[in-house]
Amino acid sequence: MSNVTKLKNGITVVTERLPYFRTASCGIFVNAGSAFENASNNGISHMFEHMVFKGTKTRTAADIADETVRLGDDINAYTSKEFTVYYGTTLGSMLKRMFELFSDMLKNSVFDEKELEKEKQIVCEEIAMYEDSPEDIVHDRLQEAVFADHPLGYIISGETAAVNGITKEDLISFRDRFYTAENMIISVAGNFDEDILDLLEKEFGDIPAGKSSIPMLTRPVYTRCITGVNKRIDLYHINLAFPAIPADSPEQYAAAVFHSAFGGSNNSLLFRNIRDELGLAYSVYSYNSTFKTCGLTQIDVTVDEKDAVKTVDEIIKIADNIKKKGFDPEQIRYCREQAVIELIMGSEGTGDRMSLNARQLLAYGRLISIEEQTDLLNSVSVDDVTDYARKYLDTDRLSACIVGKKQKNITEKIKELFGM
Repeated sequence: MSNVTKLKNGITVVTERLPYFRTASCGIFVNAGSAFENASNNGISHMFEHMVFKGTKTRTAADIADETVRLGDDINAYTSKEFTVYYGTTLGSMLKRMFELFSDMLKNSVFDEKELEKEKQIVCEEIAMYEDSPEDIVHDRLQEAVFADHPLGYIISGETAAVNGITKEDLISFRDRFYTAENMIISVAGNFDEDILDLLEKEFGDIPAGKSSIPMLTRPVYTRCITGVNKRIDLYHINLAFPAIPADSPEQYAAAVFHSAFGGSNNSLLFRNIRDELGLAYSVYSYNSTFKTCGLTQIDVTVDEKDAVKTVDEIIKIADNIKKKGFDPEQIRYCREQAVIELIMGSEGTGDRMSLNARQLLAYGRLISIEEQTDLLNSVSVDDVTDYARKYLDTDRLSACIVGKKQKNITEKIKELFGM
């Protein structure tokens, strides 16, 4: 059973004791990410995440690396657009040591300027590596375009110029503003002792409560566009996007079944038609990108130049046909079953439970049991899924990004296809 409480300073804590495991997972979720940044400091959330592993008042970077190995070498962090997460899994008996390590990193990092300069170079290499991945580029550049100048369109790792401008003082100010008790959730799941709240109070209870100075996330204006990026690659990467639901939408369960049926599996309509029947593309799939204030339904396809425009045209025909005729009831039945299986399989480990509990609090402000989620998925009807398609596969609002060599020609043809 999961329990939600607060430390004395206001940090929200969610715990789920799973005594049949020998391990435990901990995650510290901070409301800090690229969506809270501006053009001049884009990338600071990601840089901060890197730098807390580079030394504290009592630990060097090597000491931190050694300690993570001693705890099982399963400690890491990541930054997203709306939050940053520090997480790890270890034996339940060693959880106290992991708490102490995370506490030291978040409270006592020194942001050594020599380490900062080295890390800037590493992050810039990471940015360059991302530029070598057309699948990443097509996804992120499309979001950048449809969200225009809104921070949700920013690249998480930041732009090179902004990253190189980050200073030690910037990182300290960032910590003081965002790494406060009211802006954090600590989630623990697995085999742990009854005194876990006392341990958390000892290690994290002195983090400042903070003030409500953190900016509220605003809803971006969706800007329809067809854009392209030149890249000397053999195949074209195309991503299509429609405005869709935010993370806390009650339609998320219909969306899960919709994507299973439309483009989320090897038995989906897109895969069967575009790949198996027409032989146009090796890879084609659909997915949702959800944020606190908005979301996108996206379709990704990798295709040869000669088939690019035809493939996009066929995808739109499939979408239009679904909106006219609806889904086959039998397909929805087994896609519903698939969604339930994926939900259960994705909640079986301590790390899965830890992450799921925290994400539910972030999105909904409450915990939703697996049983309740299963019931909600099983209640999704054929009409619900068809209505979702009719509502969100709106070709009048369809955007696209095309990545490839000589992409301008394909981009112009797709504009003509959409009457733009």
